[in-house]
Amino acid sequence: MSIGDLSGAGRLSLGSNTLTINQAADSIFSGDIADGGIGGGTGASLIKRGAGTLTLAGNSTYTGTTDVLEGELNVTGTLQTDDVRVAPGATVNMVAGSVTNSETFTAEGNLTLPDDATLLYRTLTGDGTIDTAGGKFTNRDGAVTMGTLTFTGDFVNNGTLAPGNSPGLTTIGGNYTESGTLEAELETTTPTPTSGHDQVRVGGTVTVNPTANLVVQTFNNVQPARGNIYQVIASATGTEKPVSGAFGSVRFDADGAAGAGAAVVNAATVFDQATGQLVATGLNGSTSTFADLGATPNQRRAATAVFDHATSFVGQNQINTAAAPGFLARQLVIAHGNSPLNLARFTPQFYGAMADYTFTNDLGVTNLLHDRVSALSVPRSDVDSDTWSFFSGWMRRRADAADLADINSVDFYFGADRAVSDDLTIGLLVTDNNGDVRSTFGRADIRGTGVDAYMRKRLGSRLDLAARIGFGGYDYNTNRSTTDVTAALGKTESDSFNASIGVAYRQEIGKLKLAPRADLTYSDATVRGFSESGANDRLTLGQYDADRLVAQVGASLGWPADAGSGKLSFELTGGLAQSLVNDKTNQQATVVTAPGASFTQVFADEDETAGFLGANVGYKLSDDATIFAGYEERSNSDGNASAGLRLTF
Repeated sequence: MSIGDLSGAGRLSLGSNTLTINQAADSIFSGDIADGGIGGGTGASLIKRGAGTLTLAGNSTYTGTTDVLEGELNVTGTLQTDDVRVAPGATVNMVAGSVTNSETFTAEGNLTLPDDATLLYRTLTGDGTIDTAGGKFTNRDGAVTMGTLTFTGDFVNNGTLAPGNSPGLTTIGGNYTESGTLEAELETTTPTPTSGHDQVRVGGTVTVNPTANLVVQTFNNVQPARGNIYQVIASATGTEKPVSGAFGSVRFDADGAAGAGAAVVNAATVFDQATGQLVATGLNGSTSTFADLGATPNQRRAATAVFDHATSFVGQNQINTAAAPGFLARQLVIAHGNSPLNLARFTPQFYGAMADYTFTNDLGVTNLLHDRVSALSVPRSDVDSDTWSFFSGWMRRRADAADLADINSVDFYFGADRAVSDDLTIGLLVTDNNGDVRSTFGRADIRGTGVDAYMRKRLGSRLDLAARIGFGGYDYNTNRSTTDVTAALGKTESDSFNASIGVAYRQEIGKLKLAPRADLTYSDATVRGFSESGANDRLTLGQYDADRLVAQVGASLGWPADAGSGKLSFELTGGLAQSLVNDKTNQQATVVTAPGASFTQVFADEDETAGFLGANVGYKLSDDATIFAGYEERSNSDGNASAGLRLTF
């Protein structure tokens, strides 16, 4: 049925019919509108058309829908109805009145709701404006506010706020207080507000209470990618917005609101209290943790330490990038290529190779001593008792360390030895060293010195014994690539002790001399702790100790000078080397700018077996002077080159 005006008082019983009011002028109806009547029936509905204003001042209880398509509807009494729709351009003014029992209130036009008015609904939606007339709007417990609504005043959410119908925008002109659930839908991996993800824009302050929950939902099965940043809470212009307080929980729903799976606590997203942004980690699995950002055990420990510390100041899956811990946590996710690479920069595994550097030098000296054609060794027939010899030379070594680093070392050495008898020679060797340890994300430039005392003893007619003991000291200048644009720089030092012992058995095969040999080299190093400078993710690294015991078995086949022209001597060497012991203590790493973020670095052990093959040559310049050169290659890509001069008096 349709009428041109409704005014007066009394009871209007509509049964199950729909009443259309074409209100051209303003009028007041102080009576009641209800179902039933003479014909009975329920589910009566009301449609308001026309430019005029209709005021309902009574207590209306019809159970159908209310559609305000044009003009204004003032509610000063009570309106108990089902769904209510305010069409674009239309207005509902609740002047000290109330609308209750509404299933869905769709505000596509304007709704004026002062503090003394009451609006009860299950779902509030639409793209219109809710004018609180300087007061506040409260989304009650159990109710859902969605759509692209604009609230002119303060907004308090005790229920569920779910902007959009798929991703959309809710605008709050005043202050926003979150005590219920904020649902943020992510529709695309391109983080564009309103079309790509939900957003709440706030003109005033944002306060999140501990009872609040943030539920991040996917849409159309689009999963957020690592490094995506979603501005879910924004300023009035859509920019960053700081938040006071923290959510009680942050959960991730991988199959969205339409899916059967429940939202879970995992490591898929992190909310930033300082900016109102949601940062995606790419860890969308239901059981993911922040440790999964790392690809190695060290990286996993580092990621756990950083995020545990950063979230401890805010809440579960929440950080504050205005503080150093939160800033670092965000960097580990979004900087550079991927999170494992960022964590590789953050966990300087190559620091473990600084001890390996000293070990490589120690083994080089061992081989120099035990080779039969070198600046430290001459045939016994060339030396009389109480003879002094002086020598100097150069050694260059390269090695691949187990701690993902390349070692390059150069030694300049000099020394002297004395044949105190026909069977015993003692000597002293001094080395001046420089080199570096290099890895993908850092390096250490190294200077060092070493002193070795050694002896050779003939045991019978064919067996020779060689032994030494030495000490070294090294200075390191470290340079580490970081997640920051600035490198982390450091200085430290190490002390080393080393010793070796070996035997060789001499045999003659015609003019050739065969000498099977075996030796053990033990090295012990202490790398001092130090603090880096420069980058915001600089570290304080603790001291660590390392020791290694290497066994070598092999043989040399020599052509002595006196077997030919009297000037040239040759030696071929070969064999196997095995690390019997290769231990490093763990190193504790602590973030300088966030001391609560501390993790353990466990360095790699290198217990491999390596074959080696080498060649040495000597040339007698005179009876008292001989020059030497040699090269050795190992199956593990290590190599050693040497050259030297020996003078005998």
